[in-house]
Amino acid sequence: MIISGKRILIGGKIQSGYIKTENGKITEVGREYCKKGRDMGDLLVLPGFVDIHVHGGNGYDVMDKKIEKIAEYKIGEGVLLFSPTLITADIEEMKRVLVSLRNYDGKYAKITGAFMEGPYISEKYKGAHDEKYIRKIDIDELKNIYEEYGDIISRIIFAPEKENALDAVRVTGKMGIGVGIGHSGADHDTAVNAIKNGAMCGIHIYNAMSGFGHRDGGMVGALLNNDDVYCEIICDMVHTSRNAVEIMLRCKNSDKIILITDCMRAGGMKDGEYMLGSVKTTVKDGIARTESGNLAGSTLKMNIAVKNMAQICKSIEKAVEMATINPCRLIGADDERGSIERGKFADIIAVDDYFNVKFVMSEGKIMLEQT
Repeated sequence: MIISGKRILIGGKIQSGYIKTENGKITEVGREYCKKGRDMGDLLVLPGFVDIHVHGGNGYDVMDKKIEKIAEYKIGEGVLLFSPTLITADIEEMKRVLVSLRNYDGKYAKITGAFMEGPYISEKYKGAHDEKYIRKIDIDELKNIYEEYGDIISRIIFAPEKENALDAVRVTGKMGIGVGIGHSGADHDTAVNAIKNGAMCGIHIYNAMSGFGHRDGGMVGALLNNDDVYCEIICDMVHTSRNAVEIMLRCKNSDKIILITDCMRAGGMKDGEYMLGSVKTTVKDGIARTESGNLAGSTLKMNIAVKNMAQICKSIEKAVEMATINPCRLIGADDERGSIERGKFADIIAVDDYFNVKFVMSEGKIMLEQT
């Protein structure tokens, strides 16, 4: 199959060209507009989006063990690879969810392993997590979880100030599981020490973490002041304001910024009452909050996150990379996905000038096509 267009993101630049695909892979990328095959015309042709922090959508939660329904929903926002994210829950229930993810057949958006956003977090900075299930860090427990479920776990987070946290960061990193830090009240030096010991990513920067202060930079300062660590950000203008995003852009190289949705089950649904794991939430004007007023994930779509970021950073190319190649580099999938290059999977989308998704191809198979 050939996909042609006047605006295709190739090699970091938007230019005219074409893409040849065969057997689910990209076999050729040209830089001239040939009007052959499926002509996308003036639509913007991009690599498929990647969302490494997703709790749910379309009325379903990852904890429901209905991953296919969420994967189908993600296709509509141009996400072709995502990380089902487990909220803090009973540890045995979390294990049952991991088993269900292992059995997903990849019919819709593909999954890149589970993200365990708990239970080893701070009670004070728990956000929408259920405090009764937050656990002490037990290295033997972590090793047992890895032995049973290491094949399906992609990432896990720790609050660096917790007892045994640094040992956990080192041990888990050696297992080949990506380590993040967040939901934490760690001071600046403690957060920096976790990064030095192998933590690779700050979880939804600014949210559910110790803020920047003039006597201690907190976790926010540690993440912004370190060139090596990635930062997730929820760019919905609710979790983070425009000026907070602008400050991050001044401090971090764009290749270390990752757009996430942190979407919960109310994504794509009407306002109302919903559960996030075991926590009751109310969604009003698309904003999800717990009974205590804490934000409870989002209803954000990835195409809108990219649109928002493009407006702020004034670069479509950089904004798209934050939702494609950057997360792929973090999770080790950049050799197969995240950009339009020969030899990579044919994960291709097309959006209009308002970032409405008009075309989706997953591994060479057309999943959505709108006129």
